Amino acid sequence: MDCIVVASGAVRDGQDAMLPCVEMESLLTNRGIALKTLSVDPLAAGWNTPVLPDHYRSGCAPLEALDAGRRLILAGEADAVIVHGKDHLRTGYPRQERLEKMAIYGDEYPLTDAYTDLARQFMCIHNIAEEQFKNLCHDLFENYRRSYAVLNGNAQIPERWFEPVTALFRGVDCANPSIDYEGKLILVNSALAKELKPQEVVVAVKGSAVTQLDGDGAGYIAQIARYEHLAESWRRCEREAGIDFKALLDARQALLEAYTCYPVAPLGFLLATGLVERPEQLTSFINRYPLTVTGGLNLSRAPWNCPALNGLIAVTDRLKAGEAGWGAVHGNGGLGYKQGVALLQATRLDG
Repeated sequence: MDCIVVASGAVRDGQDAMLPCVEMESLLTNRGIALKTLSVDPLAAGWNTPVLPDHYRSGCAPLEALDAGRRLILAGEADAVIVHGKDHLRTGYPRQERLEKMAIYGDEYPLTDAYTDLARQFMCIHNIAEEQFKNLCHDLFENYRRSYAVLNGNAQIPERWFEPVTALFRGVDCANPSIDYEGKLILVNSALAKELKPQEVVVAVKGSAVTQLDGDGAGYIAQIARYEHLAESWRRCEREAGIDFKALLDARQALLEAYTCYPVAPLGFLLATGLVERPEQLTSFINRYPLTVTGGLNLSRAPWNCPALNGLIAVTDRLKAGEAGWGAVHGNGGLGYKQGVALLQATRLDG
């Protein structure tokens, strides 16, 4: 039995593409099938407050919810699961409240400083010089921009965003999530999916894994920067799916959606997964392969804890459209203490 995505959709700054989810929820409800919702917390939930049951928090939250939903489906403990995230970050918060809630490590240690410290530790581990790192930042953003242009045309970016904001990062290198967003995925088992969509291409969640360290923030930078927990998530995912993703990517049979909050996150992902074996090969890989289908968090924005949900929905849509057979989506929680991966496959249920 597989876990199947039977509907996905999003509302972005009032542009509503949620109809497939609305119709599927109605169809399931009319069949008397209970819908279990797993929620991605918004910024308003806070960072250090208790996490409620069936709620998930951090940039890895959509991958955690997907993994939990998949396990429920495969164990027969739920017939249908909704993974849902909603955050009106652009219009739902006064500016000062938004800034205060984003200061998850305190006012004295902003995220830009935390990610700069993490990047320097990562550079030390891999013997990457500062100028080389800045060149990689440039190459990463150009990679995102090429992907974004495929569906949206060339992005118009004010020149000020190319100015440095830290010793290592420009504005375009940093997370920029000011948008109103809602996204959903609806999961069912393959038997039910075959009844609902017998003639359609659907997307199966063939592997999912989340691994986390004991803590997050400045005290865990040395551990985070090695991304060994991300490597473990990737290995588990590939084992479950029974594939060699790198071989599929080389054959242009796979799509990738890396988490792109700051450059160190996708760079860590590439090395931890073995998609790039050595640091000196990063530039070549980045110039050859799209790291995202969306343009990443920096261009195809989704707020706070929702970017990976946006990525899951986008990869699902592209797989259903026949652009590839497989897709991988990465989620990064906090400064990187939590790492999640999902492997998706386009499939037909009438075979």
